[in-house]
Amino acid sequence: MRMRAGVVVALAAMLPGPRSHAQGTTRPDLSGVWTFVRNPGGPAIQGSVWGSPLNIEQDAEAVVISRRIMTARPPAPPEPRAVPVTYPFDGSKTPEPVCGESTAGWDGASLIIVTTYPKTGGCSSTARQTRYVLRLDANGELVVEMTVTRRAGDLPPVVTISRYRREPHQPETALPITDPDVYAVYRGIVTGSWLVRVAQARTVVIQQETPVSWPCALTYGHPDPEWQNAFDAFRAALTQRYLWRAGLDLGVPYRVVRRVEIDAAVGRGWAEFFRRYPDAGGFMRMSAVGFDSARTRAVLATDVSCGATCGEGGYRFLEKRSGAWQAAEGPGLVGPCGWFS
Repeated sequence: MRMRAGVVVALAAMLPGPRSHAQGTTRPDLSGVWTFVRNPGGPAIQGSVWGSPLNIEQDAEAVVISRRIMTARPPAPPEPRAVPVTYPFDGSKTPEPVCGESTAGWDGASLIIVTTYPKTGGCSSTARQTRYVLRLDANGELVVEMTVTRRAGDLPPVVTISRYRREPHQPETALPITDPDVYAVYRGIVTGSWLVRVAQARTVVIQQETPVSWPCALTYGHPDPEWQNAFDAFRAALTQRYLWRAGLDLGVPYRVVRRVEIDAAVGRGWAEFFRRYPDAGGFMRMSAVGFDSARTRAVLATDVSCGATCGEGGYRFLEKRSGAWQAAEGPGLVGPCGWFS
């Protein structure tokens, strides 16, 4: 998203929702990793509409916007986690991760996303509707204009504009996971996961691609020196994306699914996800694994998503005991980066 941060009180009436793509107009490609651009003449504290960095993937049918949501397990401090949301261009409704549902469509060269919020059903938003307009300016920067219409009829809409710069494209090569020790660690995670223990999934859905970043992974240092070596190796491993293999023995049946397929299902609502994967209970993501030099300690990050407001995640610390990888116990082996919802 790109624009000099600012807030303007709009006195206009409600703006219309998204319209269909105008014939003959070329849709801009919004794909990329976008970094918030501060307004040099603006206030000391500036914020962006959807956080920074912002990841956007786009094809002919939909756009996937990965924005950050603050979640935490008290008393740990809030940490942002990137949540991908798929917005189809056909105007079908998309449930938002926390509250409300959205529709998207093109108005010329601008992408319009309109989010509406119910008055009931646990939705605590004070807004009635939020309208986002995404476009590229003449310099190729992404401009996002957010108009919030409040529930109170006498309050005018509030407009916030943010500007983002696209990061240089860096071709990525995903490598297959071939290390048997890595899969042994994954086995220890999967068999003890919430999906197996609580949701009683008969077939665990696992995202094929490992993530290449994780909230606070670059800033968190482990307080126990005996674990720091493994944690440093974990952070180094996050620079490379890896691909899961199917057909291995993880102790429970599992299915490897590409992220784009998971996003497409969740983007149309969790009911669609469970229609496609009725025995899954949700899906798991697991990062690359970092080992200490003796390969008796392992660190990774995992999360489970099981609904719009259902999930958990954080770092996992495992030790190899009697030939099997088991959860380690001790002070500091949770870290400040756990979350649940």
